[in-house]
Amino acid sequence: MTGRPKRPRRWLGGIALAAIVASLAGGCGEREAPEVRQPIAAWKPRDFSGFVGSAACTECHQEIAERYRSHPMSRAMSLAASDADAIEDFAAGEVGFETSANRRYRVVKRDGKVTHHEIGLDPKTGEVLFDHAEEVTYAIGSGARGRTYVTVEEGRMYESPISWYSSQAKWDLSPGYPPENHPRFNREIGTRCLNCHCGLPAEAIGGTVDFAVYPDPHVVEFGIGCERCHGPGEAHIAFQNRRKVETGLAGVDPIVNPIRLDPERRDDTCNQCHLLGEETVLREGRRNEEFRAGDRMGDIWSVFVHGSEVDGAGATKAVSHVQQMNSSRCYVASRGKLGCVSCHDPHGLPSEAEAVGQYRRACLECHGSGSGCSEPETVRLAAQPDDSCVACHMPQLAANDIPHTSQTDHRILRRPAPGETQAMGERSTVDAWEIFGAETLDWTDDERSRALAMAMAVAAAKSHDVVMAKRAVEALEPLAERFPRDAELHDLLAYSHYLTGNRGTAFRVWDRLFEIDPKYGKAHRTIATILMSEGSLGPARDHLVFYLDEMPRDVDALLQMSMLESRLLRPDEALRWAERARQLDPGARNVERWYDELTSQ
Repeated sequence: MTGRPKRPRRWLGGIALAAIVASLAGGCGEREAPEVRQPIAAWKPRDFSGFVGSAACTECHQEIAERYRSHPMSRAMSLAASDADAIEDFAAGEVGFETSANRRYRVVKRDGKVTHHEIGLDPKTGEVLFDHAEEVTYAIGSGARGRTYVTVEEGRMYESPISWYSSQAKWDLSPGYPPENHPRFNREIGTRCLNCHCGLPAEAIGGTVDFAVYPDPHVVEFGIGCERCHGPGEAHIAFQNRRKVETGLAGVDPIVNPIRLDPERRDDTCNQCHLLGEETVLREGRRNEEFRAGDRMGDIWSVFVHGSEVDGAGATKAVSHVQQMNSSRCYVASRGKLGCVSCHDPHGLPSEAEAVGQYRRACLECHGSGSGCSEPETVRLAAQPDDSCVACHMPQLAANDIPHTSQTDHRILRRPAPGETQAMGERSTVDAWEIFGAETLDWTDDERSRALAMAMAVAAAKSHDVVMAKRAVEALEPLAERFPRDAELHDLLAYSHYLTGNRGTAFRVWDRLFEIDPKYGKAHRTIATILMSEGSLGPARDHLVFYLDEMPRDVDALLQMSMLESRLLRPDEALRWAERARQLDPGARNVERWYDELTSQ
């Protein structure tokens, strides 16, 4: 890695997470009294007022609107049964596909509806054991890579296990659905995911910050619309209407044009959906749907990143362009000149015939004034007859989190080689994570410390790492005073205490949490599991009721509730919960074994 350029200031300057958490924990004794300073920077919560929809923009921007219809973002979401932009082979869907788990999947489009079937087969005879069918309401994705599908139940959205993959023109399991064991039709779609896959969802009427309940219609605008990149349009339209009648109208048009923003805010207009990172911590008092054009990513989320996200096998996550580009020499040396829109026209895609020329011209904006490509033209043309810069310097990488897909390598390597790929794909650990764009954020020391400590606590919870949990406790404990209404922080602190063996302290923190949010579902599930293991069945059941109210299709929790009811000598209730679990995940061995045990008594 010797001789590589320094990382730009978009990162945290290479400071290790562990060092910062240790320093904030070690200085607890000298902290100012809680009432001396505000724990968070000034923030005014946002709603959906001011949005007018892309149709209102078309009146004055017809040429752009017409061109944008060819862009995949304009088709980010649609009704599943719509024929307007159908790309799937529904005839092949009716034939279906099978997996190694003795499951067959079918897609049926009939009478204006699309139904997905998961069919269980007897491994010995091939006999059909069950046919679980659900109507899908929405299709997510433009079809450029493929589509996945959404079912809706009581205002909650869930992902189907069946997806369409355009590159191979085939139906297969959805991303993150292994054949042997997956969440069936029960993986709830989170608010951050939905906000990046549709132009504007309806305003939530219930649920949680991460998983919302939506009124019908659930989506206001399907495609990624004008206001996602330019901000709410109502004030802009009013300003322009006044200009028509008021000569010399003073003031600045309130619409956002990303190209006129500073490089960080310009790129974060794209990064809001194209940067996921290793872990994301929502800032205190924010909601996932509050990002507006002109914000920085860090105004809403603390996104933890590591390297370029390219692993030793030369594969990467489907959404990791940002990390790759920020690690490139081109990005660093340009000092903000190079950004997403340097190469990508946000209003339209070039045709296949135009693409090579467009991207080549983008490269020559910087490289054309010197000697250009160091390879002689005859060598270049022998390798790439169209003289494509991208083909040599930005080859395709496999997307290791989405099957049957690939993406362009945005590291812009001078000479891509396996050795360099491996050097940039070292194994990621929490101590090596950095906060994206931390150096330029408007936030307090407490907010920065909160993000770092919570990321460590999340990592400890996922890995059940007692040592890391102790470090998380040391970091989170003083912050609980600074953020007395922060339910997420209190839940992570409580669970970190529990991991370290401090059960009593953990339950006292959970008691404080329920004063903040009596229905905080994740904590209720954790406590129910702990109490059930200790034999406190009645209280365990009470906590599980709260959790299932928030996550009604969690099959493991439904099974747990059935077992609790059985141990409480309530067989009818036990059977009712088991039947619900069986309905949602037919053929699940643990559910079937328990159901057989109940019905044989």
